[in-house]
Amino acid sequence: MRRAQILLVDDEPEVISAIKEALYHEPYEIIGIGDPVEALRLLANKPFDVVVADEKMPNMGGAEFLAAVRRDFPATVRIILTGHASVGSAVRAINEGSVYRYLLKPFPASELGEIIRQGLSDQHTSELRDRIVDGAVRQHDALIDYAAAVGGSGANERQASSRSAAPKQAGNSGPAASLSQRERQIVSALAAGKDPKTIAQALDISVHTVRSHLKTIYRKVGVRTQLELVTRVLGENR
Repeated sequence: MRRAQILLVDDEPEVISAIKEALYHEPYEIIGIGDPVEALRLLANKPFDVVVADEKMPNMGGAEFLAAVRRDFPATVRIILTGHASVGSAVRAINEGSVYRYLLKPFPASELGEIIRQGLSDQHTSELRDRIVDGAVRQHDALIDYAAAVGGSGANERQASSRSAAPKQAGNSGPAASLSQRERQIVSALAAGKDPKTIAQALDISVHTVRSHLKTIYRKVGVRTQLELVTRVLGENR
């Protein structure tokens, strides 16, 4: 079974050592780093389930750091450590970085361990919900495709008559016509230059869900890359 990956970001090595020692018996792989800028580089190359960051650090404060984590790695559980004098900064971190919890120093290690366990549990529940939604969306799309494939000629004639009578609109013909409303939203966002992470945040869904939609969209439109997809759909809309 994969061990949960925990990243501790604090410029005080003794704090990192104390947390590691306190969580020694937990089923986690824990990595500590003192520079938030370096931590962002590490996150770009290695996935982490939970990030625990101190509020007061050189180069970048904890609130700013966790806001960047939220933007680039939205599925990561974010926890901030703060002193009594910087509660306002913790509140800012909650607002800007969607921090899962904050802890006032000093705190018992058992409390941090419990918060990490709760965060991992909630993360798992969220991922499971996303998979269920993905399955439902795929089933819905498959039923639509099946209905279109086996529909009677009368239905096809009515659809053709309706199309000829109605003014031509973007996306009502060609492969893109089979896309659902959510799929069209994703294609439009891609055409606007947005990446899957940004799209996921804008639509309040997970990056995993966006990528699942993209696989279905590629199949429907008959393309293999985002560039081909956007070019094909934009070409149909002209």
